[in-house]
Amino acid sequence: MRLYTLLFLWSFLIGNEVYADDSLWVFQQQNEIEVKGIRKIIPEIYLLVQLNDSIFKQIQKSISEGKPIELFIPSPDGRIRVFQVSPATSMATELAEKYPFIKTYTAIEKDNTMVSAKMDYTGFGFHAMVLDGEDTYFIDPYTDVNTGYYSCYYKRNYNKSPEGRMREKPVHKKSCKRHKSLRK
Repeated sequence: MRLYTLLFLWSFLIGNEVYADDSLWVFQQQNEIEVKGIRKIIPEIYLLVQLNDSIFKQIQKSISEGKPIELFIPSPDGRIRVFQVSPATSMATELAEKYPFIKTYTAIEKDNTMVSAKMDYTGFGFHAMVLDGEDTYFIDPYTDVNTGYYSCYYKRNYNKSPEGRMREKPVHKKSCKRHKSLRK
């Protein structure tokens, strides 16, 4: 608790807002939840976490106002990491106006500026990709229904099935004959 108090006071002094509330993320046990929807991403090893959507939506308002926000994000090893989060524009203006509920963010870890993250929040829930070399990890909705539950897993612990992978479409010989650049 002393750490949270110090973080709050420090952020107040420099003008940042810190969201270190213990109730933003809660670590869960799979056998303690009722699963709704279909699991589409099933990592071999993961932590189950729950996001308090109402708190996160309040945080989103502050991020949208352009204020620097420090946000606590869980990691697959059970730690909570602090990121400096700011809005990221990834959609054309017309699309952003049409879908105002889709928000995208970019973030840098406070303790290691070599670690960055891309995050979004949509009607399907929260998504994060934390880029940290061999320890790159993801936070994805636990099912296809926005229940507030998320899988937090390292990239190395998720092996996509062959059916789910992108495949390159073979080039047909007929189409090669039409293009001089593709002829031998």
